Amino acid sequence: MLIGNMQRGHTARLSEAVMPLLPAIRRFVAKHAAPPEIDDLVQEVALRMHLRAGELPVGNLEGYVFQVARSVLTDHARRDKVRARSSHVPLEEYHHPVEV
Repeated sequence: MLIGNMQRGHTARLSEAVMPLLPAIRRFVAKHAAPPEIDDLVQEVALRMHLRAGELPVGNLEGYVFQVARSVLTDHARRDKVRARSSHVPLEEYHHPVEV
């Protein structure tokens, strides 16, 4: 049980350390992503850091968080390419007329 408490304490300390970096991460992500996607990508960075909290401590936290952000952006671009997202068109009402 002591290990579980130590791990929770480490997770809380890591979260406290990452939170002040999120505005800088948001600016970094905003340079590389469309505005509607920014919140989701920043949240993905925060989630990955939260999941990382149980592992060994990070020596250079700021550098590591930006490395995670680059990884999130790379993964996002890869998913967009595989899904051919640039070829998608939004569905409008006239695509699905409703007969009355």
